[in-house]
Amino acid sequence: MDKNMLYHKASHELMSAKQCQSQISQKQFELQLLDINSRYKTDNISAFSSIAQKQSIYSTIANLKNIRNNYIYNAIEASLDLCNIELSENNSFSMASIALNAIISFIQGKISAELNIPFTLRVKISQIYFNSISINSQNISLKIEIQRLKAECRC
Repeated sequence: MDKNMLYHKASHELMSAKQCQSQISQKQFELQLLDINSRYKTDNISAFSSIAQKQSIYSTIANLKNIRNNYIYNAIEASLDLCNIELSENNSFSMASIALNAIISFIQGKISAELNIPFTLRVKISQIYFNSISINSQNISLKIEIQRLKAECRC
């Protein structure tokens, strides 16, 4: 794949992850509404129905988180492939640093704690990090973003 296709893939995967995160937030809001509703309903039928609805929503949230995480992993993978190309070209402008910055901004905080980066992806992040250190590249912003990704993913 060329640089433009890799950047587009990373952007598309990140946008899909953001859409999943929006759906997760919506489902979490539904849970809050069910909690409020259950405080004011006293019959057993409503309580049982509420428990069943909550279990369904929890299951949906877990599924959406798995899908979101896979989109994030795919975005990171495409960005790392783009990093490899740009590190070898030694350009001053980096699309990879822009893609990495967007991914890091999205996963910082709560999502980062929920991510369990696959071992193969952790290895790839570490390899590219060490390549960026060893290569005498003029692209400092790319090196910084690779370092930030490595720290955020706890590699």
